[in-house]
Amino acid sequence: MTESLTSPGAAPVGHLQDLSATGQLAVLCLRGLGRRESELSKGLSAHFPSSTVAALIARCDDLMQFLARYARRPFMRHQPDCPCLGADEAAFAHLIDLTETGEREDVLMFAMMLTRPDMAPCLLPLAEAFTLTLHRALAQSRRTMGCPYHQSTHVH
Repeated sequence: MTESLTSPGAAPVGHLQDLSATGQLAVLCLRGLGRRESELSKGLSAHFPSSTVAALIARCDDLMQFLARYARRPFMRHQPDCPCLGADEAAFAHLIDLTETGEREDVLMFAMMLTRPDMAPCLLPLAEAFTLTLHRALAQSRRTMGCPYHQSTHVH
């Protein structure tokens, strides 16, 4: 993990494999951004065209820049290869899943947990753009049957 467990956002609350395909891909992009971007790009390129990889990284970067500036506290991420899911990552994945379903009030509630309340509405269009890019990437990979992010059938 990037920080000690003294930060509540870093606390493990689950496993990456428990997320939806969209949530998994969102968290993996989030974890790789700004750390191991070349590895992230290379890993994504194995499953997606380069234009899709560039779009995923750009939209995720937009979100991370926003969170870096307007987060309620420092946003915590686990290492890219960590199987755990941190509290902040879980909230982020849930925000993305809710964005995908169009539950705008719930998305706004999660945005307020992650950012200053006055800036939460500004997070919505960034989350929508990233979610749409994730959705398109996963739909494209399902057509080619080459993406591991949609193969999880784990249900509690």
